[in-house]
Amino acid sequence: MIASLGFFVGQVVIVSLSGVMAPGPLTAATLGHGLKDRWAGVWITLGHALVELPLMFLLLIGLNHYLQTSLIRVIGFLGGSLLILMGIDLARSSLDAKAGHTTLSPLTSGVILSAGNPYFILWWATIGAGLIGRSLKFGLLGFALMVIFHLLCNLIWLTGLSRVAHKGQRLLSPKLSRLMGGALGLALMAIGLSFLKDALI
Repeated sequence: MIASLGFFVGQVVIVSLSGVMAPGPLTAATLGHGLKDRWAGVWITLGHALVELPLMFLLLIGLNHYLQTSLIRVIGFLGGSLLILMGIDLARSSLDAKAGHTTLSPLTSGVILSAGNPYFILWWATIGAGLIGRSLKFGLLGFALMVIFHLLCNLIWLTGLSRVAHKGQRLLSPKLSRLMGGALGLALMAIGLSFLKDALI
């Protein structure tokens, strides 16, 4: 039992890291906010968790049956639009001395980028739902461990990213820091456009 549970936790860690480490809007936003705040990853993780935790519990009671393609398209359209606006905000702010400083807090960015990301919803409706199903073989303990280790993976990776960005920002010239903030803003806009394209086609 203990060995099987340990094997399952190992699966959770691997699958979770494969998701959180994939380049995407959370990565770009974490690096952008990290230029200003080395602990931005903690707040982005918290914002992400505010969306993710309720979704986990809803999937636990069967929400995945209600995640229709039309709903995913609406989420993709709204999320893509917000990403473009955030990208513009980040790119514009990089023109001044406070590179990476946006009007949105890291916490708010974590919430918006999670709730507005159709691929995040699809991940949980498919891969995540599969993990939840496996966790229930070990009862509520299995589900609790899945939640804890998944969130820990998010926290460790995103906090690490923001600290690396902050440390790098101190080593870079102000001009290069601003260029980095502008590049990350453009990356968010590009991701937003891809969300809109997938939602409309």
